[in-house]
Amino acid sequence: MNFNNVRIKAGYFIRSAKNIFQEEKCPYCDSKDLTVEDRKHMVTKLLKCKNCQLSFRFPKDTDTFLKKFYQSNYDVDTHIITKIPSDDELARQMDENFQEVRNVVKYIKAVNNNPDLKIVDYGCS
Repeated sequence: MNFNNVRIKAGYFIRSAKNIFQEEKCPYCDSKDLTVEDRKHMVTKLLKCKNCQLSFRFPKDTDTFLKKFYQSNYDVDTHIITKIPSDDELARQMDENFQEVRNVVKYIKAVNNNPDLKIVDYGCS
Protein backbone atom coordinates (compact mmCIF):
# COMPACT_ATOMS: atom_id res chain seq x y z
CA MET A 1 0.00 0.00 0.00
CA ASN A 2 1.27 3.46 -0.91
CA PHE A 3 2.07 5.37 2.32
CA ASN A 4 1.57 8.78 0.67
CA ASN A 5 -1.91 7.76 -0.52
CA VAL A 6 -2.85 6.59 2.98
CA ARG A 7 -1.53 9.87 4.43
CA ILE A 8 -3.61 11.92 1.98
CA LYS A 9 -6.80 9.93 2.69
CA ALA A 10 -6.26 10.09 6.46
CA GLY A 11 -5.72 13.86 6.22
CA TYR A 12 -8.93 14.24 4.19
CA PHE A 13 -10.90 12.20 6.74
CA ILE A 14 -9.52 14.12 9.75
CA ARG A 15 -10.05 17.50 8.06
CA SER A 16 -13.64 16.59 7.17
CA ALA A 17 -14.34 15.23 10.67
CA LYS A 18 -13.09 18.48 12.24
CA ASN A 19 -15.49 20.48 10.05
CA ILE A 20 -18.55 18.26 10.52
CA PHE A 21 -20.27 20.72 12.86
CA GLN A 22 -20.51 23.44 10.22
CA GLU A 23 -23.99 24.71 9.50
CA GLU A 24 -25.55 22.73 6.66
CA LYS A 25 -26.61 25.40 4.20
CA CYS A 26 -26.18 26.10 0.52
CA PRO A 27 -23.00 28.11 -0.16
CA TYR A 28 -24.79 29.95 -2.98
CA CYS A 29 -28.24 30.87 -1.70
CA ASP A 30 -27.96 30.01 2.05
CA SER A 31 -30.98 27.71 1.87
CA LYS A 32 -31.17 24.91 4.42
CA ASP A 33 -33.59 22.90 2.29
CA LEU A 34 -31.11 20.21 1.19
CA THR A 35 -31.10 16.58 0.15
CA VAL A 36 -28.28 14.09 0.65
CA GLU A 37 -27.27 12.81 -2.78
CA ASP A 38 -24.37 10.60 -1.66
CA ARG A 39 -21.88 9.93 1.16
CA LYS A 40 -18.12 9.33 1.29
CA HIS A 41 -15.83 8.19 4.13
CA MET A 42 -18.62 8.41 6.76
CA VAL A 43 -18.21 12.17 7.26
CA THR A 44 -18.49 13.69 3.79
CA LYS A 45 -21.81 14.21 2.02
CA LEU A 46 -22.80 15.41 -1.39
CA LEU A 47 -25.73 17.74 -0.76
CA LYS A 48 -28.12 19.28 -3.25
CA CYS A 49 -29.98 22.49 -2.62
CA LYS A 50 -33.70 22.19 -3.36
CA ASN A 51 -33.87 25.95 -3.88
CA CYS A 52 -31.13 26.63 -6.46
CA GLN A 53 -30.23 23.02 -7.41
CA LEU A 54 -26.52 23.45 -6.57
CA SER A 55 -24.73 20.23 -5.56
CA PHE A 56 -21.86 20.70 -3.14
CA ARG A 57 -19.61 18.83 -0.72
CA PHE A 58 -20.24 19.03 3.01
CA PRO A 59 -18.45 19.73 5.22
CA LYS A 60 -16.53 22.28 3.21
CA ASP A 61 -12.84 22.97 3.68
CA THR A 62 -11.86 26.12 5.55
CA ASP A 63 -10.71 29.18 3.62
CA THR A 64 -7.31 28.86 5.33
CA PHE A 65 -6.87 25.28 4.11
CA LEU A 66 -8.00 26.11 0.57
CA LYS A 67 -5.66 29.09 0.30
CA LYS A 68 -2.70 27.00 1.47
CA PHE A 69 -3.63 24.08 -0.77
CA TYR A 70 -4.12 26.04 -3.98
CA GLN A 71 -1.18 28.37 -3.39
CA SER A 72 1.41 25.78 -2.39
CA ASN A 73 0.24 22.15 -2.50
CA TYR A 74 -1.76 22.03 -5.73
CA ASP A 75 0.28 21.05 -8.76
CA VAL A 76 -1.51 22.36 -11.86
CA ASP A 77 0.70 20.21 -14.07
CA THR A 78 -0.77 16.97 -12.72
CA HIS A 79 -4.50 17.75 -12.90
CA ILE A 80 -6.26 17.15 -16.22
CA ILE A 81 -8.67 20.03 -15.65
CA THR A 82 -6.02 22.68 -15.08
CA LYS A 83 -3.13 21.33 -17.14
CA ILE A 84 -2.67 23.39 -20.27
CA PRO A 85 -0.99 21.27 -22.93
CA SER A 86 2.19 22.45 -24.58
CA ASP A 87 2.07 23.20 -28.30
CA ASP A 88 3.64 19.80 -29.00
CA GLU A 89 1.14 18.00 -26.72
CA LEU A 90 -1.79 19.81 -28.33
CA ALA A 91 -0.50 18.93 -31.81
CA ARG A 92 -0.17 15.26 -30.76
CA GLN A 93 -3.73 15.24 -29.37
CA MET A 94 -5.05 16.85 -32.55
CA ASP A 95 -3.18 14.28 -34.69
CA GLU A 96 -4.81 11.53 -32.61
CA ASN A 97 -8.23 13.21 -32.92
CA PHE A 98 -8.28 13.74 -29.12
CA GLN A 99 -8.54 9.98 -28.52
CA GLU A 100 -7.62 10.28 -24.82
CA VAL A 101 -10.53 12.65 -24.24
CA ARG A 102 -12.83 10.45 -26.32
CA ASN A 103 -11.94 7.46 -24.11
CA VAL A 104 -12.97 9.40 -20.98
CA VAL A 105 -16.22 10.45 -22.65
CA LYS A 106 -16.94 6.81 -23.65
CA TYR A 107 -16.40 5.71 -20.04
CA ILE A 108 -18.72 8.40 -18.68
CA LYS A 109 -21.40 7.49 -21.24
CA ALA A 110 -21.09 3.80 -20.29
CA VAL A 111 -21.58 4.67 -16.62
CA ASN A 112 -24.54 6.92 -17.46
CA ASN A 113 -26.17 4.04 -19.35
CA ASN A 114 -25.91 1.72 -16.33
CA PRO A 115 -28.29 2.69 -13.51
CA ASP A 116 -26.22 0.66 -11.00
CA LEU A 117 -23.13 2.84 -11.54
CA LYS A 118 -22.47 6.51 -10.87
CA ILE A 119 -19.62 8.98 -11.00
CA VAL A 120 -19.32 11.51 -8.21
CA ASP A 121 -16.36 13.88 -7.92
CA TYR A 122 -16.37 15.24 -4.37
CA GLY A 123 -13.42 17.46 -5.16
CA CYS A 124 -15.40 19.44 -7.68
CA SER A 125 -16.70 21.96 -5.17
